[in-house]
Amino acid sequence: MSLDPLQQKEIMDILILSLEGQAGSEDMEKLKEILNTSSEARDYYLRAIMTAECVRKIDWETQTLEEGAAGSESLNAVLWKALAEAEKKAPAVEVVVPQEPSILIQKVLYQKQGHKISKGSLLTLCMAAAAIVLIYVFSMFAPQETGIKVAVLSDSIHAKWEDMDSVMEKGASVFTSRKRLLLREGIVELLFDNQARVTIESPAEFEILTGDQVNLNYGRLYASIPQSAIGFTVQTSSTRIIDLGTEFGVKTDSKGVTELHVIKGKTSIIAGQNNRRCLEVSQGFARLITGDQGIIEDIPCRHDVFIRSINSDKNFVWRGQSAISLADIVGGGNGFGEIQSLIGLDPGTGRHVSSILKNVRRCENKYTPVADSKFIDGVFVPDGGPDGSILISSLKDTFQCPDTKGEYTHGIAVYRGDITKQHDTIPPAIFRGRAYEDKPIMMIHSNSGVTFDLQAIRQSLPELDLTRFVAFGGLSEALNKATEAPDVDFWVLVDGQVRYEKKAINIKNNEVDFNIELGPQERFLTLIVTDGSGSDQPLRRDAPWNNDFFYLIDPQLGIAAASN
Repeated sequence: MSLDPLQQKEIMDILILSLEGQAGSEDMEKLKEILNTSSEARDYYLRAIMTAECVRKIDWETQTLEEGAAGSESLNAVLWKALAEAEKKAPAVEVVVPQEPSILIQKVLYQKQGHKISKGSLLTLCMAAAAIVLIYVFSMFAPQETGIKVAVLSDSIHAKWEDMDSVMEKGASVFTSRKRLLLREGIVELLFDNQARVTIESPAEFEILTGDQVNLNYGRLYASIPQSAIGFTVQTSSTRIIDLGTEFGVKTDSKGVTELHVIKGKTSIIAGQNNRRCLEVSQGFARLITGDQGIIEDIPCRHDVFIRSINSDKNFVWRGQSAISLADIVGGGNGFGEIQSLIGLDPGTGRHVSSILKNVRRCENKYTPVADSKFIDGVFVPDGGPDGSILISSLKDTFQCPDTKGEYTHGIAVYRGDITKQHDTIPPAIFRGRAYEDKPIMMIHSNSGVTFDLQAIRQSLPELDLTRFVAFGGLSEALNKATEAPDVDFWVLVDGQVRYEKKAINIKNNEVDFNIELGPQERFLTLIVTDGSGSDQPLRRDAPWNNDFFYLIDPQLGIAAASN
């Protein structure tokens, strides 16, 4: 019968505390209680003590070996010396053979009743058994042989190394080495033979010690560890982080100040040099470790500070963001940037302009591609005219649009909310009494329409899926004092099909709020704002529209790791 994994963990936790001189009376009473439960628990405890003692001895014996002098002759000398010392010190152990099975049973029952395990007996058994397990333990913890291929450089973006004998290119083999690797610029991704994937961001200095152990002297590292590589270890000068089936990020500086952020699963950490501390860190938690004493503090877990994935073919870098900003895309970005200034997109010409439009412009009912954006399929000025049908995509998707003025003034603009302080022509975005000055905003004045190419966006996101379109907004409360009351209609379409609409939006019924799921095969996302249908004018084309400022606050496309 095997020992319960929970009891194994409890025994190991108390043993580590005991070896570091931190075990209290409650810990020892707990250990005594566990050892009295079964012979399996006592056997496991003995093996754990033997392993710990052997590791400490080997550690001490090998400290005087110079770096790089781990050849077979030196290792053999240490091994035979350790074996000889263990044999000299091991006292004779009398093996008592029970005459009757009942005696053995009686002994086990007697121990279960709470008798203490003799420290002298434990020491005798440990030292006698040390010679038996020493070879196994030595092979596990002795200095590792260098020059063994354990990984490949699976990808890199603008990587520049220092003191490299040869250029490391994509697909190059990576070997164990005690030589420090200095990544001065760029990003690299290492795929280990055990399928552990590690992404390192410059500037960084690190060493590949074994096929499942990396020493990070300084820099940022993100590790994605599958079941086949559980136990993968990242160590810094003050901390050892042992994977338990996780994704985690490590940041450390030259002084050993280390941050651990666990994104999935859990890890075990051993912190400090002089007074070690051990604990588990689970998903969604982060720790800051400082000093030789291993001082551990709770810090917020950040999901977007480590580069998790790269693709050099598409110049793609993903820091774990959960959404793409449509405002950034309208502004000419890739969806992961920040809006720094006011940028306009002319719905009549498809061109970006440095400032918003102010003059009334009329446009023929046509669909215009946006040549300088691979993520925007096109723009248009919605005007249904006599038959009501207009083009809204390059694949000839159509929409039954109402008859409008066919004119626009401001077109489509994107900016940070606080920029309206510098532009009197755009009212601030205020909803429920809050001014959204810290958010990216897409402002669409009637009459304007824009279509995004979801397929092109997906192709720029290797191993990620688009999941939904989320936003809220409407007409700002700042328009309450307008002399000409605003009135707009708003639509969201996917591949020409209406997914959301709200008509006759005014200052009393001013908000929209939606969360639209996106399928993996859906191609086009279209946004349309027109003259409102709630006007008192007989024709909407004759209705006032100077204040038809329609806002979307931080419109986003949700993204997630691909399901395949």
